Amino acid sequence: MGTRLTVRLAKKFTTLIVFMLALSAIVFWLARLSPGDPLFAYYGEAVERMNDEQRTAAMQRLSLDKPIASQYFAWLKNALAGSFGISHIYKRDVLSVIGGLWKNTLVLGGAAYILTFCFAISLGVFCAAREGGLADRIIYRVGTATSVIPGFFIALIAILIFSVNLKLLPVGGAYTIGGGDFADRVAHLALPVSVMVLSHLWYYAYMIRNRIIEAIFSIGISSQSAACFYQDAIVKL
Repeated sequence: MGTRLTVRLAKKFTTLIVFMLALSAIVFWLARLSPGDPLFAYYGEAVERMNDEQRTAAMQRLSLDKPIASQYFAWLKNALAGSFGISHIYKRDVLSVIGGLWKNTLVLGGAAYILTFCFAISLGVFCAAREGGLADRIIYRVGTATSVIPGFFIALIAILIFSVNLKLLPVGGAYTIGGGDFADRVAHLALPVSVMVLSHLWYYAYMIRNRIIEAIFSIGISSQSAACFYQDAIVKL
């Protein structure tokens, strides 16, 4: 049993490594082929004042004169050694950029993750208890519509309504410049968390709804009775 589990974990880990390497190569390749001049992204308008010799030296400094494959393997070698290079946008070491942002990212992702699954469980149970009913059909259609709308489009609409027109919530940032209290952090999290929850909510709610209905039919009881049981259990938890 132990050997079988070890082999299975080793296969999973190997698959993960291969997938991450393939994904990094694809992202690196697409980034290099995307429109725009990497030199301009790094040096800004100073590129326009460079002569050919300075431009060539700048490209060599950033390894942009080499083929994309060579650039990728050089980046991969450095990344495995703990050096991810310099951000062309921030002009700083990539790890230092990430180090200043990971806490806010963790708070945003964690809040969205918890709320998504809490609401998904409640919504899935609610729809399962009313399978085929009016509420179930309406939520199904609305959920399907919102799940196919790109998250960035929902974000733009939310900013337009709640930040630009109603001026209820801040447009962006993690907190007010100079620091803020807990209410200030919540206000800055409200829009991005809401958009992330709305973008993923129905996917998980629909999956939970279907699993509950399948379980109901497998044991041969009414959907209302089973869903009420799930609701009671969730409330007690």
